[in-house]
Amino acid sequence: MIQEVLFDRDLLRQNKARAAKNFHEHNFLHHEIANRIAENVEFLNRDFADVLEIGAMDDYLRGLVAAKAKKFSRVEDDENFTFAPESFDLILSNLNFHYINQVPQFLLQMHQALKPNGIFIASFFGEENLSELAHVLHQTENEIYGGISPRMPPTIDVKTAAHLLQKAGFRDPTSEFSKIEVDYSDPKNLFKDLKNMGQSNVLVKRSRRFMTKNFLEKITQNYRQMYANAEGGVQATFEIVTVTGWK
Repeated sequence: MIQEVLFDRDLLRQNKARAAKNFHEHNFLHHEIANRIAENVEFLNRDFADVLEIGAMDDYLRGLVAAKAKKFSRVEDDENFTFAPESFDLILSNLNFHYINQVPQFLLQMHQALKPNGIFIASFFGEENLSELAHVLHQTENEIYGGISPRMPPTIDVKTAAHLLQKAGFRDPTSEFSKIEVDYSDPKNLFKDLKNMGQSNVLVKRSRRFMTKNFLEKITQNYRQMYANAEGGVQATFEIVTVTGWK
């Protein structure tokens, strides 16, 4: 059975390459989650001979765990994974997992790449990520075009994430989620953050319509009307799932 390809990985690579230039101005979310991943690594209370980070946008997480790693490697593309079996004691992935097309196969690769007693830790956007934006986009497309198109990626919930790790052979899989609420003075600042995080729409079935000025202004107007905060701006809620599994 051929599984559907959900994400345009070539476009994802292009988006990340474009975002790299300004990422240092929009990295707050990656760094916040990197801090939490590093806390989990510290809690393990062990050193690692070989550590791999997948899809890093900068050196921040590497710097946080460097003292625990004798050797640190990186790979940009988590769907082009060529390392030999049992190569790493620890594999980390920060806010990349949600763009994997074949998650079960990916997790099997992670399991195979780990040494015995190795650990996999990954974070990704959860089921209710940016629920406000999803609601606004749905409302606005219906108003202007009389229908909706795929704009938000399908997600994996907390229970399913742990189950997928278990099916891939990980023992004692855990998953947890957290919500980070961010206030923006203008919804356009949220859109700018997403673009410069490399998190623009890469769905294969995304709309090919251009983002017209009228459409953007209507999204902004609806966001303000539906999700205004006390300071006159708007709120955006990021939901993050973090999974951990042992080999």
